[in-house]
Amino acid sequence: MAARYGEALVALRGLCAGDDGLHPFAGGVARPLTFKETVQARIDQFEHEGAAGLWTNWLDTSSAIVYQKDTTKFRIVSLSDDLLRNVPASFRDAFLPVNYDDFSSFVELDVQDRDDLYNRSLTPDQVLKHKGWLAAVEGDRNLLRRYSNIVFGQVQGGVAMAFWTVHRQDAQGRWVCPAQSQLRPLCAYYIHGYCSCNGYGSLSYDARFARVRPL
Repeated sequence: MAARYGEALVALRGLCAGDDGLHPFAGGVARPLTFKETVQARIDQFEHEGAAGLWTNWLDTSSAIVYQKDTTKFRIVSLSDDLLRNVPASFRDAFLPVNYDDFSSFVELDVQDRDDLYNRSLTPDQVLKHKGWLAAVEGDRNLLRRYSNIVFGQVQGGVAMAFWTVHRQDAQGRWVCPAQSQLRPLCAYYIHGYCSCNGYGSLSYDARFARVRPL
């Protein structure tokens, strides 16, 4: 389904009302999959059907990326109960303004980390060591390895799976940072987009959620 994040959330809940527990529920209503759950759903589908369905659309998730204003630092929140689960259908802004220090995660990330590369395509070895990717899959190295093996088996050129953030570099190579602390959903890009992890998507732009069905 394609709609703004809040609109897609309402539609997902309606479509999943008769799923009889196939989709994860919270508070009596269906919730979007986390980034990790989306990766797992794609792997499950690939093992049954190949790179179809969930692989051919970008998929927003209920995992969030939180940026600290005026810095290159950010955090991954695996499931933002009170925020991304409750975005109203009328919401039209690009992101949710937040207090960065209200969020905790098992690792704080930085686009200037010399051990990682952001906003560019990666090799398989770089993906498996990438702290941002590991945070997105909640530290599950085996899941990330399985996903990476499938992705790199489907794409050409030997690089894929970029981790995109809102940060950009100017002509002098200086990082341009967000002027406001903010929360955005993580998006799992489709196979033709080299399955990047997109952390700069807008809540006011088209959102698509995986709908879990029996395979």
